[in-house]
Amino acid sequence: MNHPAESVASSVRFIFAGFGLLITLAAPIWAQRTDPAKVRMEEDSRREAQLQVNRSSGKVTDPKQLQAVIDQVEQDFKQILILHNEIGRATAADKALDYHFVSDATSEIKKRASRLQTVLALSRPEGGDKQGKPVKFADAQVKDALIVLCSRIESFVKNPVIEAPGTVDLEQSARARRDLDSIIDLSGSIKKSAERLSKASR
Repeated sequence: MNHPAESVASSVRFIFAGFGLLITLAAPIWAQRTDPAKVRMEEDSRREAQLQVNRSSGKVTDPKQLQAVIDQVEQDFKQILILHNEIGRATAADKALDYHFVSDATSEIKKRASRLQTVLALSRPEGGDKQGKPVKFADAQVKDALIVLCSRIESFVKNPVIEAPGTVDLEQSARARRDLDSIIDLSGSIKKSAERLSKASR
């Protein structure tokens, strides 16, 4: 399975510029170097992102409070990558899965991905925020489900709107949203299955 390189984590510092979360902290120097049409699109994207941060953070307007929100998002993103790598090593190992670890890791991923979903202003795919029904995985299916989860995380972090600061692409933004929704749904299903299988093995 192809795991993101350690350098992927270094792209985290660019995420917030890409979504416009630093709009209140940075001067619009980029406006002087960009064509007017793109400037308008990026301004709209940044305003939408700022509104999303304000809604999810109790209408944060103070730069220090906004920075705290940004720091939390960065921490969530990094932790998801760390857990991704740990799960990758666990699925690659030639031994039975530790369901206690699987439950804890997927629970943490779901919590942090849900927080990212709340804060990041990603375009919603058609159909809105429909939650998928929990899937019950059998013992033989959990490892494959974890591999799929890692694949979704990789797809999310490698999305152009995540990797490249200032990228405005509604189609890619919607894809990033779908990946994030899938991460939340799948991690929740794996967590419940791991808990069930752990109890059954006692």
